[in-house]
Amino acid sequence: MIVVSQPDGVSRLGLRQSGVRHGLRLPLHLGDAEAVPFADASFDLAMSEYGASIWCDPRRWIPEAARLLRPGGQLIFMRNATLAVLGLPDKGKITHRLV
Repeated sequence: MIVVSQPDGVSRLGLRQSGVRHGLRLPLHLGDAEAVPFADASFDLAMSEYGASIWCDPRRWIPEAARLLRPGGQLIFMRNATLAVLGLPDKGKITHRLV
């Protein structure tokens, strides 16, 4: 089972439409990653794709992800490197040089 958790309805709608285009019916949970309404050890994998790892309190969402994972489960973070973001210009185009 794949469950997608999104904090807002706009993202949720886009995910639902994308799933339909690809023939997938994904259960979508509207809420945040700091308090997920699933039982302990429900999942083999928890992944944050530019979401919880950036916007949620790590002291709350990481223990919550650990609670949801079965023994041997994996927690994966997908995000930009902080150093890469700090090197981006505030305005203008991104170039090959650090600011």
